Amino acid sequence: MALSSIRKYAIHTVLVLAALAIVIWPRLERKLDPAKTEAGRQATLHFLQMVDQDRFAESWTMSAQVLREKLPQDKWADKLRLHRAQCGKFIKRQEKKVDYATEASGEVKGEFYTFKFAADYERCPGVTETVTVMLEDDGHWRVGGFFVE
Repeated sequence: MALSSIRKYAIHTVLVLAALAIVIWPRLERKLDPAKTEAGRQATLHFLQMVDQDRFAESWTMSAQVLREKLPQDKWADKLRLHRAQCGKFIKRQEKKVDYATEASGEVKGEFYTFKFAADYERCPGVTETVTVMLEDDGHWRVGGFFVE
């Protein structure tokens, strides 16, 4: 093998390794903090328990300030009642995925966990519930978003 050919492969190898480092390094840096993840999970499960028990107004009261500012309590409760009317009672859920971010919707900066659950309701089996919790200034994790797809 000629020296120029070896250099060419060496350069390609370095470029491939650099590209891999650019892609993989940020993922390694975003390791989930177990204590924060568990605190976010507990806030999420407490919130879901309230929703499962039709305690919609209370679920709004314990949600993040961002959510309360964007959506009045009566509209929040109406949306959850509509979901309940369409899908029926909650049956079961299983956590499928958790992600951490330091920005939500490109607007709000902070610490966020998004939990995804596979859930079954009486008339809506196999839905995905997505709950985003955020760390507020008082040190508590609160729900900033809840979606059922």
